[in-house]
Amino acid sequence: MRTVRIFDSPAQVAGAVADRLGELLAANPRPVITFPTGSTMLPVYDEIVSRSKDGRLDLRGVQVIQLDEYAGVDDQTAASFRAWLHEHLLDPAGITEFHTLPAHDPTPPALAAYEDGIRARGGVDLAILGIGGNGHIAFNEPGSPADSRTRVVDLDRRTRQANERYWTNADAFVPTRAVTQGIGTILEARSILLIATGAEKADILHEALNGPVTEHVPASLIRSHPHAEVLADAAAGRHHDVEDDRISA
Repeated sequence: MRTVRIFDSPAQVAGAVADRLGELLAANPRPVITFPTGSTMLPVYDEIVSRSKDGRLDLRGVQVIQLDEYAGVDDQTAASFRAWLHEHLLDPAGITEFHTLPAHDPTPPALAAYEDGIRARGGVDLAILGIGGNGHIAFNEPGSPADSRTRVVDLDRRTRQANERYWTNADAFVPTRAVTQGIGTILEARSILLIATGAEKADILHEALNGPVTEHVPASLIRSHPHAEVLADAAAGRHHDVEDDRISA
């Protein structure tokens, strides 16, 4: 892994992610990127959308690869990750190319076709990831094989509880299964950014960065990647003790 950077605030993390995206676009106006969902990413996407609207980022050529999704959902499911990305990033930023997971009918041929679609685009240039409270990346729960590919998975109880707030009565319940890029798929990206903000992520981030590299903490597996970078705010990174990595306002 290349570096860990600690910032004073989530807003500064968001600015750093947008800066990194600007660097990528300057080198390649047609990058292939995976974007995660969740509350951690809202300041990030607000900053990216703001820069797209004022002309600092031209995102029209970006090709987005969906990272994960609940199994069985379709375009009409308001709490789907597809709908979330359209609302908070894709539509306001003017991104139109979106390679989605076959969540509604995740048969083996459909999952294989999804991976073929990534390869057809030349692979992922930048995988932006969050980290779950149990160390999951995408929907790769603890114990996911390091060489796993895109597949259907059972969701951990803690993951389902964390996502309950996104589901309305109309959607009835949080699904128990999901479709996700595998860890092996994710690690094929040319570069990785792992984003963590908030005190509730401090312990698991510390474990992922300083404990054993193990499938029991899936986020720890990015440490084997030669171009992985962690961006965290001071609350999430409070256990990180490398002062040279600390970025202040």
